Amino acid sequence: MPVHALRRIERDDDQLSFLLEAIDTDALIAHFQPIVDLKQGRVLGFEGLIRAPAGSPVTSPQALFDLAERYGVLIQLEGCCRRVILKSFAEQQLPGYLFLNTNPDCFFSPAFSCDGLAKQLTELGLSPGRLVLELTESRPIPGYQQLWRSLDAYRKAGFKLALDDLGAGFSSLRLWYELKPDFVKIDMHFVQEINNDPLKRHFTQAVQNLTAQSGGSLIAEGIETHDELRVLQELGVAYGQGYFLSKPQMQIPPVMNAHVVSTIQREAERIQLRHQGRSGHLVARSLMQTVEPVTPDTLSDLVYQRFAQDAELIALPVVEHDRPVGMLDRQTLLELFAGPYKRDLYGRKPCRILMNTEPLMVEADLDLTTVSQQVVEEGRSQLSKGFIITEGGFYRGMGSAFDLMRALSTRQLNQARYANPLTQLPGNVPIDEQVDSLIAVGAPFVACYADLDNFKPFNDVYGYRRGDDLIRLAARILLDISQPKWDFVGHIGGDDFIVLMQSTDWETRCRQALKRFDEEVASFFLPGHLEQGGFSGMTRQGEQTLVPLTSLSIGAVVVPTGTCSSHHDLAELAAEVKHIAKMTPGSSLSVCRMSQAWR
Repeated sequence: MPVHALRRIERDDDQLSFLLEAIDTDALIAHFQPIVDLKQGRVLGFEGLIRAPAGSPVTSPQALFDLAERYGVLIQLEGCCRRVILKSFAEQQLPGYLFLNTNPDCFFSPAFSCDGLAKQLTELGLSPGRLVLELTESRPIPGYQQLWRSLDAYRKAGFKLALDDLGAGFSSLRLWYELKPDFVKIDMHFVQEINNDPLKRHFTQAVQNLTAQSGGSLIAEGIETHDELRVLQELGVAYGQGYFLSKPQMQIPPVMNAHVVSTIQREAERIQLRHQGRSGHLVARSLMQTVEPVTPDTLSDLVYQRFAQDAELIALPVVEHDRPVGMLDRQTLLELFAGPYKRDLYGRKPCRILMNTEPLMVEADLDLTTVSQQVVEEGRSQLSKGFIITEGGFYRGMGSAFDLMRALSTRQLNQARYANPLTQLPGNVPIDEQVDSLIAVGAPFVACYADLDNFKPFNDVYGYRRGDDLIRLAARILLDISQPKWDFVGHIGGDDFIVLMQSTDWETRCRQALKRFDEEVASFFLPGHLEQGGFSGMTRQGEQTLVPLTSLSIGAVVVPTGTCSSHHDLAELAAEVKHIAKMTPGSSLSVCRMSQAWR
């Protein structure tokens, strides 16, 4: 036998011997990487990872699992990893959830059972509700139905589920749809360089929307840069993990890195203020009332006393580990305790037996229109119960349906007061407020001043009603090419519009507006005017001349962070840039970058 073949056999024997001994003696080492709330920088929990001791013949975790699979001891290795990670997590008394990678094969093995895992946790002083089982697929799942039955037992016992590495391996949309996990982890491939790849951004946004619709939370893996973090926050991704936030460690420090927390909170505040400015400061946070929560173990009689002593208190949130787990509403509890012997029967029992385990919960930066839709969907009884306001899944306060309806009515009145009557777009007051809001939070944006060329002569020839139709056409096109989440369209008056854009592809969108206007405006002219490229009109000096067909000019001012002090400065500059655009025949775009030369 060749020497290199003998050496390979010896190396494999060394690795196998190490692996079997490590499994027998639990000689592996647990590392933990925090999973962080991307709004406050608080730790949601930790992913448990496994490492071999220094100097081991098997260097990487992947090589360790590949070796175990090759020699048929994968289930035994999974059991060893589980024991080591659980023990270390309990000994360090780490807060929040523990995310534990679990191969689906484990759910088909008699060696793993829901009861066995629950017993293991009890011995370590942990509850099933703190464990998140991450399904990691290294190959297709052989039996979906058997897997569902097994996972259903875990769910009923209080365990939470996560789908790992969505977009990689064999993780499928069917598994996601059938499982409806509490958490979905999007693979790092779609996270890294997301700030430079529009397709990754669109994919992540779609996954974020689907996750929210299914009642779960999205976790972005592999965050390595500040720019990646910022984009994920803008997309509304709830949680993240990666080297930028914290590397995996054997011993976890008591607090998160202060610089990382500050960066997360600063970016989240900018996004929040920007969204509030766009919606007239009407987000769920504006309704928030501070209500001291109770825990699931609070005696029901103490809850009754709080309601009895405070006539304005409509509901009490039930919070555990800073996360809402239920709600007690005034009407239900007082009616229950009014019955004969009911206070004696329930008073000394924990309130968890009386709480609503599926209360309405909304995120603090959710627009009130969306909040009102959710309240209505809950049914008539929700109007008297209130709702819990969260931030990144953590409890923040309470809101009431009455305050919600009053705020929405006020907004509608203000919108009607300041809206342009012809297009119903926001007028000068909300435009100025939006500009100042963007400047205040230091958000970079582009101010696009749009104006119809030769509009007055068109009005004189075709009449003011057709002129109104032309203004509405321009308004519709500008709305269509804008991205509602990032852009703001306002009507200054007459045939002048302003579009405040934060879309990264703003220039492409502006050119789309020009192209569409030229295509659609043709239907406004008589055939003869189209053939000659204009119509007869009067100059300002009263002379008859051929006036070119009406076109659209856009002057765009790129406003980097810190280069503009108020809407007054911007308005003057935008008017100059628009004037330059109008000097070019036909529909045109002129761009100016603040603090730089014209181009």
